[in-house]
Amino acid sequence: MEVCFYAIGNPKTAQMMRVAEDVVFLDDIALKTRLLEERPFLKAIATEGPEDPLLVLFRVYNGEAHFWTMEDNMRESEIERITF
Repeated sequence: MEVCFYAIGNPKTAQMMRVAEDVVFLDDIALKTRLLEERPFLKAIATEGPEDPLLVLFRVYNGEAHFWTMEDNMRESEIERITF
């Protein structure tokens, strides 16, 4: 799986963190309940509570991350990678 985290800013200089990794999906109602209690803004997504199929948890492992901006476009092979 690959995910991207985007820091809002000037489109030319805004930084992204791209992570390519292996994932395992978690079906843990207790963890989903805790997540909704600690992050109430997620209740707008999981309106049916911890059993809502729109609330999906996964654990990231065995991957690689790098930071990227539009200035790095077409030069991704030159960007330092962080392996975890």
